[in-house]
Amino acid sequence: QVTLGNFTFPQGLNDLRVWTSMPNGVLDTSNFNDTAAVKTGPALNGTFTINAGLPASSTNYTSFTSLSTALNTFGICGPVTVNVAAGTYNESFVLNNINGSSSTNTITIDGADSTTTILTHNNTSNYGTVTISGTDYVTIRNMRIEATALNGASILINNSSHNTFESNVLWANPNSTSTNTNFIISGTTTSISTNGVGSFNTLQNNLMIGGYYSVYMYGSATSTNVGNKIHNNEMDSVYYYGSYIFFQDSLEFTNNEIDQATRGQINGDGLFLYYSSNFDGSGNYIHAQDYGIYFYNFSNTGTPTINRKNRVTNNMVISETDWGIYFLYTDQVDFFYNSVVTSSTINPAVQITMNATNIIEDYDVRNNVFASTTTEAFELTGIPDTIFIKMDNNVYFSTGANLLNINATPYANLAAYQTAQPAYNALSLDGDP
Repeated sequence: QVTLGNFTFPQGLNDLRVWTSMPNGVLDTSNFNDTAAVKTGPALNGTFTINAGLPASSTNYTSFTSLSTALNTFGICGPVTVNVAAGTYNESFVLNNINGSSSTNTITIDGADSTTTILTHNNTSNYGTVTISGTDYVTIRNMRIEATALNGASILINNSSHNTFESNVLWANPNSTSTNTNFIISGTTTSISTNGVGSFNTLQNNLMIGGYYSVYMYGSATSTNVGNKIHNNEMDSVYYYGSYIFFQDSLEFTNNEIDQATRGQINGDGLFLYYSSNFDGSGNYIHAQDYGIYFYNFSNTGTPTINRKNRVTNNMVISETDWGIYFLYTDQVDFFYNSVVTSSTINPAVQITMNATNIIEDYDVRNNVFASTTTEAFELTGIPDTIFIKMDNNVYFSTGANLLNINATPYANLAAYQTAQPAYNALSLDGDP
Protein backbone atom coordinates (compact mmCIF):
# COMPACT_ATOMS: atom_id res chain seq x y z
CA GLN A 1 0.00 0.00 0.00
CA VAL A 2 1.27 3.42 -1.00
CA THR A 3 -0.17 6.60 0.54
CA LEU A 4 -0.12 9.44 -1.96
CA GLY A 5 -1.68 12.14 0.21
CA ASN A 6 -4.74 14.27 -0.55
CA PHE A 7 -5.63 16.15 -3.69
CA THR A 8 -8.66 18.27 -4.51
CA PHE A 9 -9.69 17.64 -8.09
CA PRO A 10 -11.20 20.58 -9.98
CA GLN A 11 -14.77 20.28 -11.17
CA GLY A 12 -15.12 18.42 -14.44
CA LEU A 13 -13.24 15.64 -16.16
CA ASN A 14 -9.64 15.05 -15.11
CA ASP A 15 -7.01 12.66 -16.44
CA LEU A 16 -5.26 10.73 -13.69
CA ARG A 17 -2.16 8.82 -14.78
CA VAL A 18 0.07 6.62 -12.61
CA TRP A 19 3.30 4.96 -13.75
CA THR A 20 6.26 3.11 -12.33
CA SER A 21 9.98 3.71 -12.64
CA MET A 22 13.09 1.79 -11.58
CA PRO A 23 11.29 -1.43 -10.66
CA ASN A 24 13.26 -3.29 -8.01
CA GLY A 25 15.84 -0.53 -8.25
CA VAL A 26 16.83 -1.23 -11.85
CA LEU A 27 16.13 0.49 -15.14
CA ASP A 28 12.87 -0.54 -16.83
CA THR A 29 13.89 -1.67 -20.29
CA SER A 30 10.33 -2.52 -21.35
CA ASN A 31 8.14 0.36 -20.28
CA PHE A 32 5.22 -0.04 -22.71
CA ASN A 33 2.99 -1.38 -19.91
CA ASP A 34 4.05 0.70 -16.91
CA THR A 35 1.19 3.28 -16.97
CA ALA A 36 -2.41 3.18 -15.75
CA ALA A 37 -4.81 5.97 -16.68
CA VAL A 38 -8.33 6.86 -15.60
CA LYS A 39 -10.62 9.83 -16.12
CA THR A 40 -11.94 11.07 -12.82
CA GLY A 41 -13.31 14.03 -10.94
CA PRO A 42 -15.29 14.94 -7.84
CA ALA A 43 -18.73 13.41 -7.42
CA LEU A 44 -21.62 15.83 -8.01
CA ASN A 45 -23.46 17.49 -5.14
CA GLY A 46 -25.68 20.57 -5.16
CA THR A 47 -27.50 22.62 -7.80
CA PHE A 48 -26.51 22.73 -11.47
CA THR A 49 -27.98 23.99 -14.74
CA ILE A 50 -28.26 22.87 -18.33
CA ASN A 51 -28.08 25.98 -20.47
CA ALA A 52 -26.73 25.83 -24.02
CA GLY A 53 -26.58 29.63 -24.10
CA LEU A 54 -23.96 29.83 -21.35
CA PRO A 55 -20.38 28.54 -21.34
CA ALA A 56 -19.69 25.19 -19.74
CA SER A 57 -18.53 25.62 -16.15
CA SER A 58 -18.33 23.84 -12.84
CA THR A 59 -22.09 24.39 -12.39
CA ASN A 60 -23.41 24.62 -15.97
CA TYR A 61 -23.68 21.93 -18.58
CA THR A 62 -24.44 22.86 -22.16
CA SER A 63 -26.34 19.67 -23.02
CA PHE A 64 -28.04 16.63 -21.57
CA THR A 65 -25.20 14.56 -23.02
CA SER A 66 -22.55 16.43 -21.04
CA LEU A 67 -24.62 16.11 -17.87
CA SER A 68 -25.10 12.37 -18.33
CA THR A 69 -21.36 11.95 -18.96
CA ALA A 70 -20.59 13.69 -15.67
CA LEU A 71 -23.16 11.74 -13.67
CA ASN A 72 -22.24 8.39 -15.20
CA THR A 73 -18.51 9.04 -14.75
CA PHE A 74 -18.32 10.70 -11.33
CA GLY A 75 -21.52 9.67 -9.55
CA ILE A 76 -22.99 11.79 -6.78
CA CYS A 77 -22.15 12.36 -3.12
CA GLY A 78 -25.24 14.37 -2.12
CA PRO A 79 -28.59 15.51 -3.50
CA VAL A 80 -28.32 16.87 -7.03
CA THR A 81 -30.78 19.30 -8.64
CA VAL A 82 -30.45 20.28 -12.30
CA ASN A 83 -32.52 23.20 -13.58
CA VAL A 84 -32.90 23.09 -17.35
CA ALA A 85 -33.11 26.33 -19.34
CA ALA A 86 -35.88 26.68 -21.92
CA GLY A 87 -34.96 25.40 -25.35
CA THR A 88 -35.08 22.41 -27.65
CA TYR A 89 -32.42 19.78 -27.00
CA ASN A 90 -31.98 17.34 -29.89
CA GLU A 91 -30.38 14.43 -28.06
CA SER A 92 -31.07 11.61 -25.63
CA PHE A 93 -30.37 11.36 -21.91
CA VAL A 94 -28.98 8.18 -20.34
CA LEU A 95 -28.30 7.46 -16.68
CA ASN A 96 -26.48 4.19 -16.16
CA ASN A 97 -25.66 2.78 -12.71
CA ILE A 98 -25.07 6.15 -11.04
CA ASN A 99 -22.74 5.64 -8.11
CA GLY A 100 -23.98 7.14 -4.84
CA SER A 101 -27.69 7.60 -5.61
CA SER A 102 -29.95 6.80 -2.66
CA SER A 103 -33.10 7.93 -0.90
CA THR A 104 -30.99 10.80 0.50
CA ASN A 105 -28.74 11.44 -2.48
CA THR A 106 -31.40 11.99 -5.11
CA ILE A 107 -31.21 13.37 -8.66
CA THR A 108 -33.84 15.89 -9.79
CA ILE A 109 -34.07 17.20 -13.37
CA ASP A 110 -36.51 20.14 -13.59
CA GLY A 111 -37.42 21.77 -16.90
CA ALA A 112 -39.65 24.38 -15.22
CA ASP A 113 -42.16 24.46 -18.12
CA SER A 114 -43.05 21.56 -20.41
CA THR A 115 -44.15 23.96 -23.15
CA THR A 116 -40.71 25.53 -23.50
CA THR A 117 -38.22 22.87 -22.36
CA ILE A 118 -38.11 20.08 -24.92
CA LEU A 119 -35.90 17.01 -25.13
CA THR A 120 -36.40 15.34 -28.52
CA HIS A 121 -34.68 12.33 -30.08
CA ASN A 122 -35.18 10.21 -33.18
CA ASN A 123 -34.26 7.08 -31.20
CA THR A 124 -31.28 6.17 -33.36
CA SER A 125 -28.49 6.26 -30.76
CA ASN A 126 -30.75 5.10 -27.92
CA TYR A 127 -34.15 3.38 -27.89
CA GLY A 128 -35.35 5.69 -25.14
CA THR A 129 -35.17 9.46 -25.35
CA VAL A 130 -34.69 9.15 -21.59
CA THR A 131 -33.13 5.90 -20.35
CA ILE A 132 -32.78 5.13 -16.64
CA SER A 133 -30.76 1.93 -16.20
CA GLY A 134 -29.57 0.54 -12.88
CA THR A 135 -30.26 3.88 -11.21
CA ASP A 136 -32.68 4.71 -8.40
CA TYR A 137 -34.15 7.89 -6.90
CA VAL A 138 -34.33 10.03 -10.03
CA THR A 139 -37.09 12.62 -10.57
CA ILE A 140 -37.75 14.24 -13.95
CA ARG A 141 -40.44 16.91 -14.11
CA ASN A 142 -41.82 19.80 -16.16
CA MET A 143 -40.41 18.80 -19.55
CA ARG A 144 -41.62 17.73 -22.96
CA ILE A 145 -39.92 14.45 -23.90
CA GLU A 146 -40.35 13.27 -27.48
CA ALA A 147 -39.65 9.96 -29.22
CA THR A 148 -39.99 10.91 -32.88
CA ALA A 149 -39.12 7.57 -34.54
CA LEU A 150 -41.66 4.93 -35.54
CA ASN A 151 -40.07 2.67 -32.89
CA GLY A 152 -38.74 3.95 -29.59
CA ALA A 153 -39.79 5.27 -26.21
CA SER A 154 -40.06 8.63 -24.52
CA ILE A 155 -38.95 7.10 -21.19
CA LEU A 156 -37.40 3.66 -20.67
CA ILE A 157 -36.64 2.15 -17.26
CA ASN A 158 -34.40 -0.89 -16.90
CA ASN A 159 -33.56 -2.43 -13.54
CA SER A 160 -34.36 0.80 -11.69
CA SER A 161 -36.65 1.66 -8.79
CA HIS A 162 -37.97 4.60 -6.74
CA ASN A 163 -37.98 6.96 -9.73
CA THR A 164 -40.59 9.65 -10.40
CA PHE A 165 -41.74 11.23 -13.68
CA GLU A 166 -44.25 14.00 -13.15
CA SER A 167 -45.87 16.96 -14.87
CA ASN A 168 -44.27 16.18 -18.22
CA VAL A 169 -45.58 15.98 -21.76
CA LEU A 170 -44.54 12.62 -23.21
CA TRP A 171 -44.87 12.34 -26.97
CA ALA A 172 -44.42 9.07 -28.87
CA ASN A 173 -44.96 9.67 -32.58
CA PRO A 174 -48.77 9.48 -32.98
CA ASN A 175 -48.42 8.73 -36.70
CA SER A 176 -46.69 5.42 -35.96
CA THR A 177 -48.44 2.05 -35.86
CA SER A 178 -45.23 0.27 -34.81
CA THR A 179 -44.40 -0.55 -31.21
CA ASN A 180 -43.44 2.91 -29.98
CA THR A 181 -44.23 3.74 -26.38
CA ASN A 182 -44.34 6.63 -23.97
CA PHE A 183 -43.28 4.80 -20.80
CA ILE A 184 -41.61 1.37 -20.53
CA ILE A 185 -40.26 -0.83 -17.79
CA SER A 186 -38.20 -3.18 -19.97
CA GLY A 187 -35.77 -6.06 -19.56
CA THR A 188 -33.29 -4.35 -21.88
CA THR A 189 -32.28 -0.80 -22.80
CA THR A 190 -32.36 -1.46 -26.54
CA SER A 191 -36.00 -2.41 -27.17
CA ILE A 192 -39.39 -3.01 -25.67
CA SER A 193 -39.05 -6.27 -23.75
CA THR A 194 -40.48 -8.60 -21.15
CA ASN A 195 -38.72 -9.41 -17.84
CA GLY A 196 -38.55 -5.75 -16.88
CA VAL A 197 -37.31 -5.01 -13.36
CA GLY A 198 -38.54 -1.85 -11.64
CA SER A 199 -40.45 -1.24 -8.42
CA PHE A 200 -41.83 1.75 -6.54
CA ASN A 201 -41.67 3.95 -9.64
CA THR A 202 -44.20 6.76 -10.03
CA LEU A 203 -45.66 8.16 -13.25
CA GLN A 204 -48.05 10.98 -12.41
CA ASN A 205 -49.67 14.15 -13.72
CA ASN A 206 -48.34 13.70 -17.25
CA LEU A 207 -49.91 14.34 -20.63
CA MET A 208 -48.99 11.33 -22.79
CA ILE A 209 -49.63 11.61 -26.52
CA GLY A 210 -49.48 8.80 -29.08
CA GLY A 211 -47.76 5.45 -28.85
CA TYR A 212 -48.72 1.92 -29.85
CA TYR A 213 -48.64 1.53 -26.07
CA SER A 214 -48.89 4.51 -23.76
CA VAL A 215 -47.61 2.48 -20.78
CA TYR A 216 -45.82 -0.88 -21.03
CA MET A 217 -44.68 -2.61 -17.82
CA TYR A 218 -43.88 -6.30 -18.10
CA GLY A 219 -42.27 -8.05 -15.13
CA SER A 220 -41.92 -11.80 -14.91
CA ALA A 221 -43.11 -14.78 -12.90
CA THR A 222 -39.78 -14.83 -11.06
CA SER A 223 -39.34 -11.05 -10.70
CA THR A 224 -42.62 -9.35 -9.91
CA ASN A 225 -42.60 -5.55 -9.89
CA VAL A 226 -43.86 -4.11 -6.59
CA GLY A 227 -45.52 -0.84 -5.68
CA ASN A 228 -45.49 0.99 -9.02
CA LYS A 229 -47.87 3.94 -9.27
CA ILE A 230 -49.58 5.27 -12.42
CA HIS A 231 -51.65 8.26 -11.30
CA ASN A 232 -53.55 11.12 -12.89
CA ASN A 233 -52.11 10.83 -16.38
CA GLU A 234 -53.91 11.68 -19.61
CA MET A 235 -53.12 9.05 -22.26
CA ASP A 236 -54.28 10.57 -25.52
CA SER A 237 -54.35 9.25 -29.10
CA VAL A 238 -53.10 5.77 -28.16
CA TYR A 239 -52.97 3.40 -31.12
CA TYR A 240 -53.44 -0.07 -29.58
CA TYR A 241 -53.02 -0.39 -25.79
CA GLY A 242 -53.55 2.38 -23.30
CA SER A 243 -51.63 0.40 -20.69
CA TYR A 244 -50.22 -3.10 -21.09
CA ILE A 245 -49.13 -4.34 -17.66
CA PHE A 246 -48.00 -7.79 -16.46
CA PHE A 247 -46.69 -9.27 -13.19
CA GLN A 248 -47.32 -6.46 -10.72
CA ASP A 249 -47.84 -6.55 -6.97
CA SER A 250 -49.69 -3.67 -5.28
CA LEU A 251 -49.98 -1.59 -8.44
CA GLU A 252 -51.81 1.74 -8.09
CA PHE A 253 -53.51 2.65 -11.35
CA THR A 254 -55.63 5.61 -10.39
CA ASN A 255 -57.31 8.72 -11.83
CA ASN A 256 -55.98 8.21 -15.34
CA GLU A 257 -57.75 9.08 -18.59
CA ILE A 258 -57.20 6.76 -21.56
CA ASP A 259 -58.40 7.59 -25.05
CA GLN A 260 -57.76 4.64 -27.38
CA ALA A 261 -60.91 5.04 -29.45
CA THR A 262 -59.86 8.17 -31.37
CA ARG A 263 -57.32 6.54 -33.69
CA GLY A 264 -59.79 3.86 -34.74
CA GLN A 265 -57.84 0.60 -34.22
CA ILE A 266 -60.84 -1.69 -33.70
CA ASN A 267 -58.85 -4.27 -31.73
CA GLY A 268 -57.33 -1.68 -29.40
CA ASP A 269 -57.79 -1.93 -25.65
CA GLY A 270 -57.76 0.45 -22.71
CA LEU A 271 -56.07 -1.41 -19.84
CA PHE A 272 -54.64 -4.93 -19.91
CA LEU A 273 -53.64 -6.08 -16.41
CA TYR A 274 -52.33 -9.65 -16.27
CA TYR A 275 -50.90 -11.76 -13.43
CA SER A 276 -51.24 -9.00 -10.84
CA SER A 277 -52.66 -8.90 -7.32
CA ASN A 278 -53.35 -6.42 -4.54
CA PHE A 279 -54.02 -3.76 -7.16
CA ASP A 280 -55.98 -0.53 -6.90
CA GLY A 281 -57.70 0.45 -10.15
CA SER A 282 -59.77 3.47 -9.20
CA GLY A 283 -61.00 6.75 -10.59
CA ASN A 284 -60.07 6.09 -14.22
CA TYR A 285 -61.86 7.17 -17.40
CA ILE A 286 -61.24 4.68 -20.22
CA HIS A 287 -62.65 4.76 -23.76
CA ALA A 288 -61.55 1.97 -26.09
CA GLN A 289 -62.63 0.32 -29.30
CA ASP A 290 -62.20 -3.23 -27.93
CA TYR A 291 -61.80 -4.21 -24.26
CA GLY A 292 -62.15 -1.35 -21.82
CA ILE A 293 -60.35 -3.23 -19.03
CA TYR A 294 -59.17 -6.85 -19.12
CA PHE A 295 -58.09 -8.41 -15.81
CA TYR A 296 -56.48 -11.85 -16.15
CA ASN A 297 -54.94 -13.96 -13.37
CA PHE A 298 -54.42 -17.56 -14.42
CA SER A 299 -53.22 -19.61 -11.43
CA ASN A 300 -49.66 -20.90 -10.84
CA THR A 301 -48.08 -18.61 -13.40
CA GLY A 302 -46.34 -16.17 -11.07
CA THR A 303 -49.35 -14.12 -9.94
CA PRO A 304 -48.41 -12.55 -6.57
CA THR A 305 -50.02 -13.85 -3.39
CA ILE A 306 -53.13 -11.89 -2.42
CA ASN A 307 -52.57 -9.92 0.78
CA ARG A 308 -55.48 -7.53 0.35
CA LYS A 309 -58.54 -7.42 -1.86
CA ASN A 310 -58.19 -6.00 -5.34
CA ARG A 311 -60.03 -2.68 -5.76
CA VAL A 312 -61.90 -1.58 -8.86
CA THR A 313 -63.79 1.57 -7.90
CA ASN A 314 -65.10 4.83 -9.34
CA ASN A 315 -64.19 4.08 -12.95
CA MET A 316 -65.99 5.15 -16.12
CA VAL A 317 -65.32 2.55 -18.82
CA ILE A 318 -66.67 2.61 -22.37
CA SER A 319 -66.13 -0.06 -25.02
CA GLU A 320 -67.32 0.42 -28.58
CA THR A 321 -67.27 -3.25 -29.65
CA ASP A 322 -66.40 -5.62 -26.77
CA TRP A 323 -66.44 -6.14 -23.02
CA GLY A 324 -66.43 -3.01 -20.91
CA ILE A 325 -64.69 -4.89 -18.07
CA TYR A 326 -63.74 -8.57 -18.14
CA PHE A 327 -62.52 -10.38 -15.01
CA LEU A 328 -60.93 -13.67 -16.04
CA TYR A 329 -59.73 -15.85 -13.13
CA THR A 330 -59.35 -12.74 -10.97
CA ASP A 331 -59.90 -13.44 -7.27
CA GLN A 332 -61.18 -11.27 -4.39
CA VAL A 333 -62.44 -7.96 -5.78
CA ASP A 334 -64.21 -4.95 -4.31
CA PHE A 335 -66.19 -3.57 -7.27
CA PHE A 336 -67.84 -0.29 -6.28
CA TYR A 337 -69.16 2.90 -7.94
CA ASN A 338 -68.23 2.03 -11.52
CA SER A 339 -70.09 2.96 -14.70
CA VAL A 340 -69.48 0.46 -17.49
CA VAL A 341 -71.00 0.78 -20.95
CA THR A 342 -70.63 -1.34 -24.09
CA SER A 343 -72.00 -1.12 -27.61
CA SER A 344 -70.90 -4.68 -28.39
CA THR A 345 -73.27 -6.96 -30.26
CA ILE A 346 -71.67 -10.07 -28.70
CA ASN A 347 -70.26 -9.49 -25.22
CA PRO A 348 -71.73 -7.92 -22.07
CA ALA A 349 -70.76 -4.75 -20.29
CA VAL A 350 -69.20 -6.75 -17.43
CA GLN A 351 -68.29 -10.43 -17.27
CA ILE A 352 -66.70 -12.51 -14.51
CA THR A 353 -65.35 -15.94 -15.50
CA MET A 354 -63.61 -18.87 -13.86
CA ASN A 355 -63.11 -22.58 -14.54
CA ALA A 356 -62.69 -25.74 -12.45
CA THR A 357 -58.95 -25.25 -11.93
CA ASN A 358 -58.96 -21.48 -11.34
CA ILE A 359 -61.32 -20.90 -8.45
CA ILE A 360 -62.31 -17.36 -7.53
CA GLU A 361 -64.46 -15.97 -4.72
CA ASP A 362 -65.15 -13.00 -2.48
CA TYR A 363 -66.64 -10.41 -4.86
CA ASP A 364 -68.41 -7.39 -3.41
CA VAL A 365 -70.38 -5.70 -6.21
CA ARG A 366 -72.30 -2.58 -5.20
CA ASN A 367 -73.32 0.87 -6.42
CA ASN A 368 -72.43 0.32 -10.07
CA VAL A 369 -74.07 1.12 -13.39
CA PHE A 370 -73.86 -1.66 -16.02
CA ALA A 371 -75.28 -0.78 -19.45
CA SER A 372 -75.30 -2.46 -22.85
CA THR A 373 -77.01 -1.40 -26.04
CA THR A 374 -77.65 -4.95 -27.35
CA THR A 375 -76.13 -7.61 -25.04
CA GLU A 376 -76.42 -8.45 -21.35
CA ALA A 377 -75.47 -5.81 -18.85
CA PHE A 378 -73.81 -8.42 -16.60
CA GLU A 379 -72.69 -12.02 -17.05
CA LEU A 380 -71.24 -14.64 -14.70
CA THR A 381 -69.63 -17.66 -16.36
CA GLY A 382 -68.37 -20.97 -15.01
CA ILE A 383 -69.26 -20.20 -11.41
CA PRO A 384 -72.38 -19.89 -9.24
CA ASP A 385 -73.38 -16.52 -7.84
CA THR A 386 -72.27 -17.60 -4.37
CA ILE A 387 -68.98 -15.83 -5.17
CA PHE A 388 -70.75 -12.61 -4.20
CA ILE A 389 -70.48 -11.62 -0.55
CA LYS A 390 -72.70 -8.68 -1.48
CA MET A 391 -74.38 -7.62 -4.72
CA ASP A 392 -76.74 -4.69 -4.41
CA ASN A 393 -77.53 -1.04 -5.20
CA ASN A 394 -76.59 -1.52 -8.85
CA VAL A 395 -78.34 -0.22 -11.96
CA TYR A 396 -78.66 -2.66 -14.89
CA PHE A 397 -79.70 -1.67 -18.39
CA SER A 398 -79.88 -3.41 -21.75
CA THR A 399 -81.97 -3.05 -24.88
CA GLY A 400 -81.22 -6.70 -25.75
CA ALA A 401 -83.29 -9.80 -25.08
CA ASN A 402 -81.70 -10.48 -21.68
CA LEU A 403 -80.50 -8.23 -18.91
CA LEU A 404 -78.30 -10.72 -17.05
CA ASN A 405 -76.79 -14.15 -17.61
CA ILE A 406 -75.83 -15.97 -14.42
CA ASN A 407 -73.88 -19.17 -14.95
CA ALA A 408 -75.60 -19.96 -18.28
CA THR A 409 -79.08 -18.98 -17.04
CA PRO A 410 -80.43 -15.89 -18.83
CA TYR A 411 -82.73 -13.40 -17.10
CA ALA A 412 -84.80 -11.03 -19.18
CA ASN A 413 -85.13 -8.49 -16.37
CA LEU A 414 -83.98 -7.81 -12.85
CA ALA A 415 -87.23 -9.00 -11.28
CA ALA A 416 -86.68 -12.47 -12.74
CA TYR A 417 -83.23 -12.70 -11.18
CA GLN A 418 -84.44 -11.29 -7.85
CA THR A 419 -87.04 -14.03 -7.74
CA ALA A 420 -84.45 -16.72 -8.49
CA GLN A 421 -81.90 -15.28 -6.06
CA PRO A 422 -83.55 -13.07 -3.41
CA ALA A 423 -80.29 -12.68 -1.43
CA TYR A 424 -78.95 -10.15 -3.94
CA ASN A 425 -80.02 -6.89 -5.59
CA ALA A 426 -82.87 -6.04 -3.27
CA LEU A 427 -82.11 -2.33 -3.76
CA SER A 428 -80.85 -2.57 -7.34
CA LEU A 429 -82.69 -1.04 -10.30
CA ASP A 430 -83.45 -2.08 -13.85
CA GLY A 431 -83.63 0.81 -16.33
CA ASP A 432 -81.90 3.38 -18.48
CA PRO A 433 -79.44 5.29 -16.29
